[in-house]
Amino acid sequence: LERAIESANALVNVRLDLKMGGSTVATLDSSTLAPWIDFDEALSPSLATEPLGKWVRELASSQLDTAGSKRTYTRPDGKTVTVQGGTYGWVSNEAELIKMLQNAIANKQTGDIEVPVKRSAAKWSGIGNADWGAYCDIDLSEQHARYYDAAGNLVWESGCITGNPNKGNATPTGIFSLNAKTRDATLIGSDEDDDGEPDYRTPVAYWMPFVGNSIGMHDASWQSSSSFSNPRAYTWTGSHGCVNLPPDRAEALFQAISQGDCVIVHN
Repeated sequence: LERAIESANALVNVRLDLKMGGSTVATLDSSTLAPWIDFDEALSPSLATEPLGKWVRELASSQLDTAGSKRTYTRPDGKTVTVQGGTYGWVSNEAELIKMLQNAIANKQTGDIEVPVKRSAAKWSGIGNADWGAYCDIDLSEQHARYYDAAGNLVWESGCITGNPNKGNATPTGIFSLNAKTRDATLIGSDEDDDGEPDYRTPVAYWMPFVGNSIGMHDASWQSSSSFSNPRAYTWTGSHGCVNLPPDRAEALFQAISQGDCVIVHN
């Protein structure tokens, strides 16, 4: 029994600090590993692999993966916002992490392990908190957009017109990344009439998509200037889901924002 205990203790004699974005997000040590030890009939110990996989999966869902999770932040003007969904945030590579931990345990490793990720954010702040730097805040209830730098300084703002929910075209809420910045693009609608032709072909000077390449911010010269200061205008002259901006304000945002910056759409 003493020899079996000694051998089992040798298997779990590791301490691994898991890091994301420079911060320690979890620790794997003997207190966690000890219940995962199995003994055969000869009392030879071995480390069960199934509990490790379960531990990693639970860790990812509860502590590591922020993309799509509910996050709360206070805007520099004092408004507190809670928003869920979208694609921006951390996404760990669970399969790769399991392999790394198995190797580290087998080699009695002690120290730091950088969690492999499929997607990352500007910083690590933990589940439920803001993990972005510079961001564009699109407030659907105010019909107003603001762009803040990483220090929280207001760089740009404008009235906007978002998707018309009365026609099923509400702008999706969530936390996204700016996918591209394109000059002189043509926006092509779907063929809802089934006539073999897209419902619209609209040229824009400044195209800044954040949901794939289908929904984004752009100039909208066809909208009345007065509509951009009317927070109810989107209910009758709203878009197909995009965020319409006055041409001069779209140009100013295009010059200020960077691809990869966070775009937050909320009520």
